[in-house]
Amino acid sequence: MLGLLDLVRDTNIDFWVWFNAVQALGQLGHADEVANIMLGLTHDKRMGNWVYSAAAEALGQLGHVEEAIAVLLSLVSNKGIEFGVLRSVVQTLGQLGHSSDAVLSSLFDLAQNKGVDGEVRLAAARALGQLGHADEAVLSSLLSLTGNSEADDQLRLAAVQALGQLGRADEAILSGLLALARDKDVQAGVRSAAYQSLKALLGEAEGEKR
Repeated sequence: MLGLLDLVRDTNIDFWVWFNAVQALGQLGHADEVANIMLGLTHDKRMGNWVYSAAAEALGQLGHVEEAIAVLLSLVSNKGIEFGVLRSVVQTLGQLGHSSDAVLSSLFDLAQNKGVDGEVRLAAARALGQLGHADEAVLSSLLSLTGNSEADDQLRLAAVQALGQLGRADEAILSGLLALARDKDVQAGVRSAAYQSLKALLGEAEGEKR
């Protein structure tokens, strides 16, 4: 166990060796001890964004979700963050399942932001679907992405699939998906996904009536 703790404290070793050591200690029942180390890393100004992101992910997996979210949101607001780190941060926000207003707002802002790397926007749209919080702001954000002909096809596809995951069969959403599925100018994969999401939403709506 001491050997694993030494590995966790050493951020200069291979990233995956370090992260596997974190997970192993959590599984061995030393979650609180590891969490304290991770918290220390997130407050250490000598560390880089990759370490902050990985430490936050580890905190979330160890059950310290609120602390993890705070670190992740601070990274999202860092305008100088590397796009690869930001993508990882966004993916972790989706996986943690914490749909606070701050998290949702950050995600749909990223999904809509044309100045953000395409992979980050894609991850944000997917995360919104994962979180399953179908409020009006989230739905409006995703719906606007599906209808944006200038958006990347993969981003539109992710937004369409997220709407299907969220399960809200509102008239505006159904109409938007139907129009997309019928639009021959839209990429075939996006049209197919729109049809599948439409089918899923109509099925759920029908089930609720019974």
